[in-house]
Amino acid sequence: MKKIVMFGICGKMGTSISRELIKEEEIELVGGFDIENVGVDIGEFLVGKKTGYKIYNSYEDIKELSSDIIIDFTNANAASKTINWAIDNNINIIVGTTGLSREDLDSIENKALKSNSKTLITPNFSIGAVIMIKISKMISKYFDNCEIIELHHD
Repeated sequence: MKKIVMFGICGKMGTSISRELIKEEEIELVGGFDIENVGVDIGEFLVGKKTGYKIYNSYEDIKELSSDIIIDFTNANAASKTINWAIDNNINIIVGTTGLSREDLDSIENKALKSNSKTLITPNFSIGAVIMIKISKMISKYFDNCEIIELHHD
Protein backbone atom coordinates (compact mmCIF):
# COMPACT_ATOMS: atom_id res chain seq x y z
CA MET A 1 0.00 0.00 0.00
CA LYS A 2 1.40 3.39 -1.04
CA LYS A 3 1.35 6.15 1.57
CA ILE A 4 0.55 9.55 0.05
CA VAL A 5 0.54 13.11 1.38
CA MET A 6 -1.38 15.79 -0.55
CA PHE A 7 0.18 19.26 -0.51
CA GLY A 8 -2.49 21.90 -1.17
CA ILE A 9 -5.19 19.56 0.11
CA CYS A 10 -7.60 22.45 0.79
CA GLY A 11 -7.37 23.84 -2.75
CA LYS A 12 -9.68 22.93 -5.61
CA MET A 13 -7.43 20.30 -7.27
CA GLY A 14 -5.99 19.01 -3.99
CA THR A 15 -9.45 18.43 -2.56
CA SER A 16 -10.81 16.88 -5.74
CA ILE A 17 -7.94 14.41 -6.15
CA SER A 18 -7.82 13.61 -2.43
CA ARG A 19 -11.51 12.72 -2.41
CA GLU A 20 -10.75 10.09 -5.05
CA LEU A 21 -7.53 8.86 -3.42
CA ILE A 22 -9.23 8.32 -0.06
CA LYS A 23 -11.55 5.76 -1.72
CA GLU A 24 -8.73 3.65 -3.16
CA GLU A 25 -7.84 0.40 -1.40
CA GLU A 26 -4.22 0.33 -2.63
CA ILE A 27 -3.52 3.87 -1.41
CA GLU A 28 -3.36 5.32 2.08
CA LEU A 29 -3.77 9.10 2.22
CA VAL A 30 -1.75 9.62 5.41
CA GLY A 31 -1.87 13.40 5.58
CA GLY A 32 -2.37 16.72 3.96
CA PHE A 33 -0.31 19.90 3.90
CA ASP A 34 -1.91 23.33 3.74
CA ILE A 35 -2.00 26.72 5.44
CA GLU A 36 -5.74 26.27 6.08
CA ASN A 37 -7.52 23.76 8.34
CA VAL A 38 -4.32 22.75 10.14
CA GLY A 39 -5.03 19.98 12.64
CA VAL A 40 -8.31 18.96 11.00
CA ASP A 41 -8.82 15.27 10.20
CA ILE A 42 -8.44 14.82 6.41
CA GLY A 43 -11.31 12.36 6.18
CA GLU A 44 -13.61 14.70 8.04
CA PHE A 45 -12.53 17.56 5.77
CA LEU A 46 -12.88 15.56 2.54
CA VAL A 47 -15.84 13.23 3.08
CA GLY A 48 -17.20 13.88 6.59
CA LYS A 49 -15.72 10.69 8.09
CA LYS A 50 -12.70 10.63 10.43
CA THR A 51 -9.59 8.75 9.32
CA GLY A 52 -7.13 9.64 12.06
CA TYR A 53 -4.90 11.48 9.57
CA LYS A 54 -4.52 15.25 9.73
CA ILE A 55 -3.71 18.39 7.79
CA TYR A 56 -0.29 19.79 8.70
CA ASN A 57 1.67 22.92 7.88
CA SER A 58 5.18 21.82 8.83
CA TYR A 59 7.68 19.74 6.91
CA GLU A 60 8.83 18.10 10.16
CA ASP A 61 5.34 16.68 10.74
CA ILE A 62 5.16 15.45 7.13
CA LYS A 63 8.54 13.73 7.43
CA GLU A 64 7.28 11.74 10.44
CA LEU A 65 4.48 10.28 8.26
CA SER A 66 7.08 8.32 6.22
CA SER A 67 5.11 8.78 3.01
CA ASP A 68 6.07 7.12 -0.25
CA ILE A 69 4.75 9.90 -2.48
CA ILE A 70 3.90 13.57 -2.19
CA ILE A 71 1.39 15.06 -4.61
CA ASP A 72 1.64 18.85 -4.90
CA PHE A 73 -1.10 21.24 -6.01
CA THR A 74 -0.03 24.44 -4.25
CA ASN A 75 1.49 27.50 -5.94
CA ALA A 76 4.81 27.99 -7.71
CA ASN A 77 6.69 29.37 -4.70
CA ALA A 78 5.44 26.70 -2.30
CA ALA A 79 5.88 23.93 -4.88
CA SER A 80 9.51 24.85 -5.56
CA LYS A 81 10.31 24.65 -1.85
CA THR A 82 8.39 21.38 -1.47
CA ILE A 83 10.01 19.76 -4.50
CA ASN A 84 13.49 20.57 -3.22
CA TRP A 85 12.56 19.33 0.27
CA ALA A 86 11.14 16.07 -1.15
CA ILE A 87 14.28 15.46 -3.22
CA ASP A 88 16.51 16.20 -0.20
CA ASN A 89 14.49 13.68 1.84
CA ASN A 90 14.30 11.01 -0.90
CA ILE A 91 10.52 11.21 -1.17
CA ASN A 92 8.95 10.71 -4.59
CA ILE A 93 6.86 13.67 -5.73
CA ILE A 94 4.22 14.35 -8.38
CA VAL A 95 3.64 18.04 -9.08
CA GLY A 96 0.57 19.44 -10.80
CA THR A 97 1.25 23.03 -9.79
CA THR A 98 1.51 25.60 -12.57
CA GLY A 99 3.78 28.63 -12.81
CA LEU A 100 7.22 27.14 -12.14
CA SER A 101 9.84 29.15 -14.02
CA ARG A 102 12.24 27.63 -16.55
CA GLU A 103 15.04 28.43 -14.10
CA ASP A 104 13.22 26.55 -11.30
CA LEU A 105 12.58 23.57 -13.57
CA ASP A 106 16.22 23.41 -14.69
CA SER A 107 17.45 23.60 -11.10
CA ILE A 108 14.99 20.91 -10.00
CA GLU A 109 15.98 18.67 -12.91
CA ASN A 110 19.68 18.93 -12.05
CA LYS A 111 18.99 18.15 -8.41
CA ALA A 112 16.55 15.31 -9.15
CA LEU A 113 18.96 13.57 -11.51
CA LYS A 114 21.47 13.30 -8.66
CA SER A 115 18.98 11.90 -6.14
CA ASN A 116 17.22 8.63 -5.39
CA SER A 117 13.75 10.18 -5.40
CA LYS A 118 11.53 10.26 -8.46
CA THR A 119 10.14 13.62 -9.55
CA LEU A 120 7.29 14.08 -12.02
CA ILE A 121 6.20 17.61 -12.90
CA THR A 122 2.99 17.80 -14.94
CA PRO A 123 1.80 21.38 -14.58
CA ASN A 124 -1.66 21.06 -16.06
CA PHE A 125 -3.90 18.08 -15.47
CA SER A 126 -7.00 19.50 -17.16
CA ILE A 127 -8.31 17.73 -20.25
CA GLY A 128 -8.82 21.12 -21.90
CA ALA A 129 -5.15 21.99 -21.53
CA VAL A 130 -4.03 18.62 -22.88
CA ILE A 131 -6.33 18.97 -25.89
CA MET A 132 -5.13 22.54 -26.44
CA ILE A 133 -1.50 21.36 -26.52
CA LYS A 134 -2.31 18.60 -29.02
CA ILE A 135 -4.35 20.94 -31.25
CA SER A 136 -1.60 23.58 -31.13
CA LYS A 137 0.93 21.06 -32.43
CA MET A 138 -1.43 19.93 -35.18
CA ILE A 139 -2.30 23.40 -36.49
CA SER A 140 1.11 25.05 -36.05
CA LYS A 141 2.26 23.88 -39.48
CA TYR A 142 -0.59 25.85 -41.11
CA PHE A 143 0.06 29.25 -39.48
CA ASP A 144 3.03 31.60 -39.45
CA ASN A 145 1.69 33.35 -36.38
CA CYS A 146 -1.14 32.22 -34.13
CA GLU A 147 -2.19 32.75 -30.52
CA ILE A 148 -4.29 30.40 -28.41
CA ILE A 149 -5.46 31.65 -25.05
CA GLU A 150 -6.35 29.28 -22.24
CA LEU A 151 -8.27 30.81 -19.35
CA HIS A 152 -6.92 28.85 -16.41
CA HIS A 153 -9.57 29.64 -13.79
CA ASP A 154 -13.19 30.81 -13.91
